Amino acid sequence: AQAQNRFANPVSLKRLIGLVDQTEWTALDVDVKGAAFEGLLEKAASEGKKGAGQYFTPRVLIQAIVRCMRPDPRAHPRGEVAEAGSLSSRDPCDTERTWWPWNLCVTTTARADYRYHLRYLKTPGLVLRWERFDSACRLRGIAPECLVLALPLRLGSASRYWGNQVIAGQLPAMPSGPVDWTVDAGQTHVILQVRHPLLRQLDMSIRRGFERAAGTHRIPVRPAQLEPLSDWVCRVIADRAQYPGPIRREEAASLESELGHRLAEVIDVPRLADSGRNALARRRGLERALQYLWAAHLPGVTVPELARRAGVSARTLEYAFRETFDLTPLGFLRLLRLHAARRELADPDADGSTVGGVADRWGFLQHGRFSAEYSQAFGELPTETRRRDRGGAGKDALAAAQGPQATRADQPFANAGVAAP
Repeated sequence: AQAQNRFANPVSLKRLIGLVDQTEWTALDVDVKGAAFEGLLEKAASEGKKGAGQYFTPRVLIQAIVRCMRPDPRAHPRGEVAEAGSLSSRDPCDTERTWWPWNLCVTTTARADYRYHLRYLKTPGLVLRWERFDSACRLRGIAPECLVLALPLRLGSASRYWGNQVIAGQLPAMPSGPVDWTVDAGQTHVILQVRHPLLRQLDMSIRRGFERAAGTHRIPVRPAQLEPLSDWVCRVIADRAQYPGPIRREEAASLESELGHRLAEVIDVPRLADSGRNALARRRGLERALQYLWAAHLPGVTVPELARRAGVSARTLEYAFRETFDLTPLGFLRLLRLHAARRELADPDADGSTVGGVADRWGFLQHGRFSAEYSQAFGELPTETRRRDRGGAGKDALAAAQGPQATRADQPFANAGVAAP
């Protein structure tokens, strides 16, 4: 009746500590603390008049529910784990949003002529994106951790992936980190984003070869198997684009399994061992810098801090950024901040944001200079972007390509139809 949460006699405390130390708790097969806590709650619920049902569910009941419902932690509510759809847009901001959570900057040569078409299919293990660009542009930024393969379908003389022309017998690829694609007018390709759940299903030698070869931004392939892979991917995307919306778990698993088998057939395993021995070592500093930028507050990042986080000198970091992006580290930071400011200014839902407030949030404290740099980069003033009627094309976003963590400024796009190529 007079229970206390402290010991009045030090000898009793010492004896209790000794008894606790005699047991190797981590070696036990049960969660002792969890079981003890549940036992106390269960006792309180059974002895008290009011019980403890509002915060205690018996373990037996939980186990029965799990056996009946068979929940899948990867599944979307209602069992939807994949989605397909399409989009057409004349605004580069829409293209950038569809790539979320990638931090991508689309630089156009003639904004008035820009037009972008997308068909997509997304499952837990992969994202397939059929893209067509009606005008030339350049895509630069940071990609999260995944393996990216490009299947070129129609290229122009200016088309480049990471500064390289596409050559026979190889696919443009990367494991994660920098993105730098030069897109020619009329270019069409399919981008495969292979996530780690699907990579783990591939043979170990192929997985290791993928990671080594992707560091050079090229993966050797068997030309005879490449066309069947491209035809199959395009057919799957086109079929699903006719019926936009959620895809059931069983169909998603079947698509992932089929793609895994086809990738294993097309990758030229014997040639992988020699394709990327020295490339990754040159890029480690850049990859560490981009990993830091991915989670950093961009307006507060300085070049010395970025070099320290990358574990290289400022000069080495500058060479790496110039080689990859044709920009200095400071220029790349400014590019990311300018495009982030433009996406916020072009957001039709951000009615309360002023140009000055957006500039301050992204580290442009001199508003006149911000307007000049913005106009030079995008061909219009920030106030013109803010006033422009975007017609709702970016208001309905691309849910599956963005993912469930999208912020309000990156809400999913509607399934606007894309004309056949």
